[in-house]
Amino acid sequence: MKEKFLKISSYVVASMGAVGTLYNAVQSGDIVLKIIFIALLLIGIISAICIYLKEKINQPLLLKCNRTGILDIQHDGKCSNEKMSDKIRNAEKIDIFFYAGSGFFNAFQNELVDALEKNRAEIHIIIGTTNSLFLNDLDKIEFKYHRGSTRSISTEIDIIKSYIEEWREKRAVGKGTIELKHFSTELRMSMILIKLKNGEEWGWITLAMPPIKAIDTISFEIENNSEGVNLYKQSKKHFDSVWNILPKDKQ
Repeated sequence: MKEKFLKISSYVVASMGAVGTLYNAVQSGDIVLKIIFIALLLIGIISAICIYLKEKINQPLLLKCNRTGILDIQHDGKCSNEKMSDKIRNAEKIDIFFYAGSGFFNAFQNELVDALEKNRAEIHIIIGTTNSLFLNDLDKIEFKYHRGSTRSISTEIDIIKSYIEEWREKRAVGKGTIELKHFSTELRMSMILIKLKNGEEWGWITLAMPPIKAIDTISFEIENNSEGVNLYKQSKKHFDSVWNILPKDKQ
């Protein structure tokens, strides 16, 4: 906010200097300069009104987002790799809720292993149940609209399980813990909830609306930034509630 104020102030000062120069020139009686001066004055007044109205309209929405823990809204499900990598590497607890998501685990497997080894992180993962009626229906929906995709969701889940088995074989979880559970009913929103070593709580939530793929769906960057109700706390409560009713995966 301070930077924005200083930036606007510098524009105002520069504009006042230019107007002052023109005003002095106008005093000479040049009709062309008088017209330019009046036009610039009108433009300045209109611009000021537009800026005021924009701030007036946007401020209530920004305040609501801030109060509910929403940091940003993305038109797709893509969080920057740099940001996600930094959050995972500095995590002490990670909750992951996908119906599949092999692309995520492939992209960030080094960061997840680092969190386990260096931070003694606790990782809870909930994904779909292979070959369940629920996932078979999702496969049908996605195949109809994405005919270029031949890999089933159940195949993706098998890939994820192979990653976890590999980490366990390498004893990457010797210091941290990683647990996997499966759900087979109700389409869930994709979410990653992270508690950082410094105590901050951050998350990324993607709406679930097949056949639109997660990476193409509107997403929210969230944080636990208040004592009251916010989207992070509600997401965490939802995750924990589902986690607590699911049986442990057979390792």
